[in-house]
Amino acid sequence: MRSLVAASSSGFQHRIWEERHLGQEGRVAAWDLSAQRLATARFHILSRDERLLTSPDRMNKAGRRLGSRWRRGSVDDAELSGLWDEHATAVEAFVAASGAVVGRGSAHA
Repeated sequence: MRSLVAASSSGFQHRIWEERHLGQEGRVAAWDLSAQRLATARFHILSRDERLLTSPDRMNKAGRRLGSRWRRGSVDDAELSGLWDEHATAVEAFVAASGAVVGRGSAHA
């Protein structure tokens, strides 16, 4: 479950990169937001670790800020870079928190 949440969020960021740098229109619009929400909800139901439960929320908030700014168009490079870094850091924190739980032998997260 953790891997689905992290992969979906990273996939979103990659889609922005594809639109921005490769000119592939519609990549962000085609991203499956409902799958991300479902995976996050399942994760919350199955996880018991408080640190782990807060990290996908931070990751999703950072993703919403990044996506919202990107969808508006005419994005300032410095602002987008900051939002990009914020989202990437949140994904990394989620993966690190997940790894710590797996290292402790959690069977449900």
